Amino acid sequence: MPLNKTKGHMYDWVDYTWNPIKGKCPNNCKYCYVKRFPQKELRFDERELKTVFPKGSKVFAGSSCDMFAKQIDRYWIRKILKYLKKQEDDVTFVFQTKCPGGYLDYDFPKNSILGTTIESNRGRYLEEGLTGGEHPKNRANNINFAGYLLKKPTFVTIEPVMDFDKENMAELLRNANPDFINIGADTGHHNLPEPDAEKLQ
Repeated sequence: MPLNKTKGHMYDWVDYTWNPIKGKCPNNCKYCYVKRFPQKELRFDERELKTVFPKGSKVFAGSSCDMFAKQIDRYWIRKILKYLKKQEDDVTFVFQTKCPGGYLDYDFPKNSILGTTIESNRGRYLEEGLTGGEHPKNRANNINFAGYLLKKPTFVTIEPVMDFDKENMAELLRNANPDFINIGADTGHHNLPEPDAEKLQ
């Protein structure tokens, strides 16, 4: 199966995206770019397990559907990771989820980078249906645990940035203890609650 070259500036450190799990993401975030396309039933496309990854590349596995959402079949995830481990010496695989507690259940390829999304410290955005997955506090704690226990580098993506409480958000990011942080705006103009520029700075 052909790989997709990454576009835009948010993940310019990644070479390709690869999506063996297709269909409607269980998180159902209001702002998800994938909603621009027809949302078919969630499925595992085993044809993707024939993909050949270029040596030395960085591949974002699961960019269009959260591979570690609680509704995803664990058998699918294990089969995908088993396939990726066959190429673990030549490729770096990037994973990102709003449910990083799920990372602890799996054996990842040697060259893996584990990430989570934390748009805000405010859990009420979950209740309002703007985002999905674990509570932001749990995401922060679990990405920290995952990095420590699995001995992998980690990152946090704050994208799209939703309004936050400054001290609480800073504490949450300290608890996450990532190796690096990505920050991105609501480029899709979904009318989300955003912080003012001064607070963000």
